[in-house]
Amino acid sequence: GSYGLIEPSDARYAEIGREMFRSGDLLHPRLLGIHHFHKPPLIYWLTDLGYALFGTDEWGARAALGLLGLILCGIVGDFAARHLGRRALPWAVALTATTPAVIGAGRMLTTDLLLAVCLGLALTGWYDHFSGAGARAARLRFYGGAGLAFLAKGPVAWLLLLLILGPFALLRRGERRRRASWKWGWGVAGALLLALPWYIVVVVGTPGLLDYFLGGQLGSRFQESGMGHPHPIYYYLIAYPALGLPWLLPAIPGWRRLRREEASLALFLGLWAVVPPLFFSLPATKLPLYVLPAYPAVALLAASI
Repeated sequence: GSYGLIEPSDARYAEIGREMFRSGDLLHPRLLGIHHFHKPPLIYWLTDLGYALFGTDEWGARAALGLLGLILCGIVGDFAARHLGRRALPWAVALTATTPAVIGAGRMLTTDLLLAVCLGLALTGWYDHFSGAGARAARLRFYGGAGLAFLAKGPVAWLLLLLILGPFALLRRGERRRRASWKWGWGVAGALLLALPWYIVVVVGTPGLLDYFLGGQLGSRFQESGMGHPHPIYYYLIAYPALGLPWLLPAIPGWRRLRREEASLALFLGLWAVVPPLFFSLPATKLPLYVLPAYPAVALLAASI
């Protein structure tokens, strides 16, 4: 709260949250009184909580980011303790907290840190279940994180999960591990119950909104004439390393060493680290912090050595 709101994203999200807070309408985000369905409402609800606790100012607007940053460090540290050993826990937390992308996302109001937390919950839950580390709690984290991720970023969140977990499942399908039921029916139902009610309510009540979600939000991102922030396809070849330094450097030998000792974990963390920058290189619209969900894996790989 020590500096003013930064255009465009920081100020826009803070203002949408303020208008939602003042109006009491938690379903219909508005910017200057105009419907603004550019993002799902989870980030605005968290912003409203900050306003309610600390007032409608910069501090209130960004208060939730501090909590999200702590949760992300906790997720990474907890995963490191189970799969890399207790000695890796403080390193994983410290490297996550001092990654430039995480520092930036924790001080500017966007959806990126929220998405990283939700995907971190889902991905660590999935791998814990795969490795047999607490099946029931792992399933809850996976399905709960997936549902919240959809409410934070929309279909893009589930695409990222599919692109990370799909190749991993195919490449490790022959590995014999303790198999526990995924309970797909209840889990998917729970994730959908978290993700879809808001979408259903606003689509039913707002003519043309479904076309906007499918065409305006998804289709236009892959067109040069679509939404703003156009950058070349190689944009993240520069932005991704720059926002991950210096910890991206030890992550590379960390992955090599881990591949020799625990191939499945190395594959999982490698996909987690490289899929987001590859995926977000395809749309025409790009912003530096879009690839934030990849950096927890970078911190874990670096912490492994």
